[in-house]
Amino acid sequence: MEPSETPVVPPTAAESRVPPLGVRLGAGALKFVLLLVFLVVLPVGIIDFLHARSISTPISAEVEVLFGLPLCALIAARGVVRPTRAYGPVTIAAASVTTLFLLYMILQPTYQVSVPQVPISLAVTYTSFLLLLLLVPILTIASGAVTTFEDFRDPGVRLEFDYPP
Repeated sequence: MEPSETPVVPPTAAESRVPPLGVRLGAGALKFVLLLVFLVVLPVGIIDFLHARSISTPISAEVEVLFGLPLCALIAARGVVRPTRAYGPVTIAAASVTTLFLLYMILQPTYQVSVPQVPISLAVTYTSFLLLLLLVPILTIASGAVTTFEDFRDPGVRLEFDYPP
């Protein structure tokens, strides 16, 4: 090793200005509540509103809760565990739940809207859109796998970029 070459030492958590666990937990809890409102409570309310008026929906409120709750929890957990080695696996888990939800939606490729006592109905096919949308969680799974590999190969190297000194 030449004198001009110095080994690269990843910064420690203190040098990288990683937020304390309490701050990350507080931000994660806030994110969980906001996601819960927008990804579960509002959609379930809309589904119940439509069902009360005899308008069918492509998914039930139970399915929305079944996929929505774990998704909210995993997305919030990603922020909490970001400076740790668990970030990659949690990212993979969140993207997997999203992928399963989109695949479930693809199973019902056409949605027929018909309002009771109105002679008109509308059929909407959204399979192509969902297939394109499916690219996002698939790429996120790949990103989580790369992050997991990097975290186990070089622990702490991500901190320098995620939380600059």
